[in-house]
Amino acid sequence: MIYHKFTSQNVFAIGKLDGEETNCSCAARLDCVTTKCSYITDLEDFNEFLSFQFWSLFILMAVSSTAFCAVLFLIDAVCYEMLGNKKEDFGLQRLWGTVGWGLGALAGGYLNQLISPDSYSIDYSLSFYLLAVLVMIDLIPVYKVKVDDIKYSSNICKDVCFLLLKFNIFINVVMAFTVGVLSGLIWNYQFWFMEEIGSSQMLLGLSQTVECLLAELPCFFISGWVIKKIGYENCNSLTFLCFGLRYLCFAYMWNPWMSLPVALIAGPTFGIFYAALTMFGKTEAPPGTEATVQSLLAMAFEGRAGTGCILGGVGFDKFGSRATFLYSSIASFALLGINILLHIFVLRRTGNKPTSKINQPVNEKF
Repeated sequence: MIYHKFTSQNVFAIGKLDGEETNCSCAARLDCVTTKCSYITDLEDFNEFLSFQFWSLFILMAVSSTAFCAVLFLIDAVCYEMLGNKKEDFGLQRLWGTVGWGLGALAGGYLNQLISPDSYSIDYSLSFYLLAVLVMIDLIPVYKVKVDDIKYSSNICKDVCFLLLKFNIFINVVMAFTVGVLSGLIWNYQFWFMEEIGSSQMLLGLSQTVECLLAELPCFFISGWVIKKIGYENCNSLTFLCFGLRYLCFAYMWNPWMSLPVALIAGPTFGIFYAALTMFGKTEAPPGTEATVQSLLAMAFEGRAGTGCILGGVGFDKFGSRATFLYSSIASFALLGINILLHIFVLRRTGNKPTSKINQPVNEKF
């Protein structure tokens, strides 16, 4: 008599009741009982941390992520400088990045599915070629943009250390940290989970398109108005609420097509939060430290996304995908309560007090 049990992502232990067992890589979890395994490997004797492929990918991802994070927030600083006194219009500029991301995800998913020989052997090469072409095109406007009279501090390290002593700035850095952890989990494991429940490459790209164009784009469009109405702290609360609902939906999701309506909840988790994060760094930082404070918030947000990735990996291995998402939902709701209590009992009382201990800025052409 044949039996099977699920051990990890699309890997099953197939064997007989007499104790004989072997590990097989199968096409899909739901079809494993009727699938003939074409590739057999002993997972216990394989250590991916010693493989050349793992370390090659690790180095490339580390370099690209570092460059992406640095460039992203430098662009934000330049954008705010060009907007001048119209800082609330940042979302109207940033939404074009969301449009590009959504359309790129749809195009990438379609190309991956188009050139792949079957649904189990995915060829990603065309997506990388498309990325290379778009990066070359992007160099043209980057080269043409000129921004004059950028202010910078004469003693940035001292000023940033002093700024971190301001309670409201410290709390927002911590909140950026926690949102980064929650974002890192879903950025790195949403597609993994969707493939686990039977999603196609086209559906993976479509889910990103819905998330970007129907959820994040409207939130970026109204972000300035929302921030003015409810403030930075309440924007954080809205973010935690949406994360909690989103993770809860993933914990009980069985049909991959359900990811499309769930993607609509993602709007405030990036569209509102990201605009509030960067605007806080611009408006709360003294002249000359704007880019540095925004980079500090970026480090807390993007850097801690790596922490979310590691915690997600441990959770998927130890508890499984659904339990990991459920625990993340509980953590999100707990952070929502903490943020509300901080806002009511602490931040309202401390407020923002001007300081004269910041070094005077000087101007430099950029």
